[in-house]
Amino acid sequence: MWKQFTDIVEIYNFNTKKNFKMIFSKKKFAWKNLFSLKKIGEDFYEELEENLLLADFGENAIAIVEELRKEIKEQKIKEQEEAIELLKKIISNFFLQTSLEISNDKLNVFCIVGVNGVGKTTTIAKIIHHFQKQKLKCSVVAGDTFRAAAREQITEWANRLKAVVYVNENTNDSASIAYDGIDSSLKKKINICTIDTAGRLHNKFSLMDQLGKLIRVIGKFGDQINFKKLLIVDATLGQNIYEQAKIFKEKIQIDGLIVTKLDTYAKGGTLAMVSNKLQLPIHFVGYGETVEDFAPFSLEEYLSSILKIY
Repeated sequence: MWKQFTDIVEIYNFNTKKNFKMIFSKKKFAWKNLFSLKKIGEDFYEELEENLLLADFGENAIAIVEELRKEIKEQKIKEQEEAIELLKKIISNFFLQTSLEISNDKLNVFCIVGVNGVGKTTTIAKIIHHFQKQKLKCSVVAGDTFRAAAREQITEWANRLKAVVYVNENTNDSASIAYDGIDSSLKKKINICTIDTAGRLHNKFSLMDQLGKLIRVIGKFGDQINFKKLLIVDATLGQNIYEQAKIFKEKIQIDGLIVTKLDTYAKGGTLAMVSNKLQLPIHFVGYGETVEDFAPFSLEEYLSSILKIY
C-alpha cells in the first residue's frame, strides 16, 4: 500500500526568474501555487495569468483573468482572499458538472477507451472496486484483442476482485466479444459491465473506425442497457489531453472523462478547457496504483487545491 504523503517543493523558473512553491500530495491535485503577491494590482493579474498559462489553462487563462479583473472592480474587492473565492466561482463555470447516472433497473455498460499508456487496465479494476463497494455486481469484458497479454491481465484483475469476466480466445473481433459479454451480463443480472478496449492513437483513423464499429454493435442493445463511453486521459499530457478528447468525441461521442496519474507532477489546467469547449464532464480521478486510489471527481477539491496559498 502506498503511504499518503505531502511535499512542498520550491522550484526556480529560469524563464520568469521567479520561485514557485509546488505541493505534491497523494490525495490532492498536483497543482502549481497561483499566487505569491498579497496586494491586488497589475502585478497580481500578470502573475496570475502567467501561472495559469504554466498550469496549462491555455487560452482560458486570459479570459479568466479578464473576468476576475472585471468582477473585482465591480465588487470593489480589496483582499486577496476574497479575490480567490471569486476566482473559484469563475473557474468552476468552465466545468460541465454532470454526474455519471447509474441505472437501478438496467445493465450499466461502460465502454472504456483511450490511447496507449494512460492506465486503462488498472482503471477498469478501480471502477469495478468502486462499484463493488456499493454492493453492485460487476463484470468485465476482455475486448482488447490487440495488445499482447491484455486478456490475461484483465482476467487476473477480475479474479482478484471476484468479478465476472467474459473472455473469448477464439476470435479477435472485439465487437463480437463485447456483444456476447453484454448478453451474458444481462442474463446473469449484472449491475455494472465494463468493456476493455485496445489502446489506440487518437490520430490513427482506421483504428478509430474499428472502435466506431464496436460502439455501434453495443448500441444494438438499445433500452436494455444504460450505455456510457468513457475516455481515460493521462493528467501529465497537458494540452494533448484536449486533442485526444476532441477526436474521440468526434468519432464516438464520448460521454465523459476519467483522469489518471494525478499523484504525479501533473499540472492539469487543460481539464477546464476540455470540459468547457467540448462540454464533457469529469467523472473520476485516479491518483495511485492500488484499486483504492480512485474517487469521483470533486470540483471543490480541485479548486481548493489549485488556489491554496502556501
